[in-house]
Amino acid sequence: VIRDLASQNQSSVDHERLQSFRAGRMVVDGTTLRPIPDKGLLLFEASEDDGMIHMLWMERSSFTADHAAPLDLILVPGDATIARVEHWGGRAISDARVYALEYSSSG
Repeated sequence: VIRDLASQNQSSVDHERLQSFRAGRMVVDGTTLRPIPDKGLLLFEASEDDGMIHMLWMERSSFTADHAAPLDLILVPGDATIARVEHWGGRAISDARVYALEYSSSG
């Protein structure tokens, strides 16, 4: 997935928007995943500055073209994967769309 997004980076602007969609966030509270009530926007952008893919999350109410995202994670091609969370705390998650970003280099 990340490798496919990186191959689309052919722009001469600072950031090229590869994909964006509405998405919330969750936090781990003991053995429970709890949603954060903020309504957000998840963006994947290719950066001319560092040649990497950036995953940004921001509140939809504060989104502008000149955004400063409160969450900006760098996705290194071949190191980062996004996978659906199907089980948490020994229980199946079947009625929600929950995904996790995982880095293979950080164990």
